[in-house]
Amino acid sequence: PRRLGGVQYQAPAIDVQLSSELSDSLRTLKPEGNILRDRFKSFQKRNMIEPRERAKFKRKYKVKLVEKRAFREIQL
Repeated sequence: PRRLGGVQYQAPAIDVQLSSELSDSLRTLKPEGNILRDRFKSFQKRNMIEPRERAKFKRKYKVKLVEKRAFREIQL
């Protein structure tokens, strides 16, 4: 199949509950997984959007640390 981007699609791990975590009836069973993430991965698998690696957050400038006067006066 054709690839849209430079990164290859990786299938997500399947969410499975252990036998100890399962409830007795299907009515009390809690839903597992994330619908939005599943749809997003489905789009990537069908080449509707390109698979990407998460972008690293990079700050444009260094955070400026300022001590308040009250804090400065307390130190001995």
